[in-house]
Amino acid sequence: FQNNIDGNTVSADVYRYTGSKWGATLYDNHAIANEKVGTAKLTFTSDTTAIFEYNVSNSSRSVKLIKIE
Repeated sequence: FQNNIDGNTVSADVYRYTGSKWGATLYDNHAIANEKVGTAKLTFTSDTTAIFEYNVSNSSRSVKLIKIE
């Protein structure tokens, strides 16, 4: 995680993990792999709102979040 200087933003890399199938009788620990597939960022714009942005596998979106009271 990386924090912004103003303390209102946190960003992180997004990873895809792969490996043996869940419940496989022959679990292979060496088959586990991870791959960075994008980034995500959450910025608080006020006490009750934030913006969540991501770019994962060449798909980008920005979502405004609002606290429901």
